[in-house]
Amino acid sequence: MNHVHEGLIAQKRNWSRLANRVLKSGLPQELPPRPPSRILLLGEGRGLCSAKLLALSLRREMMRKGGRQIPPVLACASVQMGFEVFPDKYDWVFALSHDDSTEVTLRAFEKCDKAGAFTVWVTADEDQKPEFGRLQVVVGEPGDKPGKTLQRGVDIISPICAVSTLLLGSQAVEIWSALSSSKNPPLEGLQSRIQAPPTVVLGEWEGEWIAREIALELNEVAGVRVPAYSSEEYYHGPHFVSSHLEPRLASKSESGTESIDSIWYVSVPGDVRESQFSPIYRVKALENQLFSWVPALVELQWLTFALALHLRKSQ
Repeated sequence: MNHVHEGLIAQKRNWSRLANRVLKSGLPQELPPRPPSRILLLGEGRGLCSAKLLALSLRREMMRKGGRQIPPVLACASVQMGFEVFPDKYDWVFALSHDDSTEVTLRAFEKCDKAGAFTVWVTADEDQKPEFGRLQVVVGEPGDKPGKTLQRGVDIISPICAVSTLLLGSQAVEIWSALSSSKNPPLEGLQSRIQAPPTVVLGEWEGEWIAREIALELNEVAGVRVPAYSSEEYYHGPHFVSSHLEPRLASKSESGTESIDSIWYVSVPGDVRESQFSPIYRVKALENQLFSWVPALVELQWLTFALALHLRKSQ
């Protein structure tokens, strides 16, 4: 488990270094002078989680600025490109890749490049360079390789850091430097709070994609398979089944809501379903600031590690 602990500690250091490295690399000057008609973000697995979180963050930033500063942003699975989403020459496309199992993302990236879009390959592996594309951005530290000490969380957050720095420049550098300097959650305190794994992880918008990433980490780090849902999807699916179709399985909580699940909940303002559940652990994911969901993701990463240590000790 030492490599997981080392990765969690190291990941924040990478954000500030990466943002400054991207800003000073000359890559921002390589962007076309003409603003894009759309920004397309694509990936699979963790790459898709990164794309969704970045797209939601940029959309919120666009709304705060009246929709004039950032063009429309769309995040999609690589398999959608050329089937449900069609690139054109006025798009900027960022493909987010974390390892060498990215054939579908490579195919999607090639379609975008052939359509004349401005294409950027964002990768954790400096050796993974496609034959096509305008720019390559490496998000790991020099010499890092995925699957070694390359940190969980860097896998999902560092591409967001790199692309946002390309698009927003010094504004992004300031944000990532501040996030890098923030303290990690206390591991001992988390270990005392969590004794058993959740049965489901929930959230809406940014919260949903944090939940999906944490579900992956629960499987990889703690050896626990846990589904993740958007809160609305869960309310109309598993919750409805347990509360209405299987009433004998449902148990009343103190708040009067019904659930048979032990829930980790990623709270985002505006989530109307949040009050319907009584989670065993809740973390607030968003304030009115760009990338302010990052501490919530980091807290849940540390909580997952704390759970893994507890489960390992109890075996």
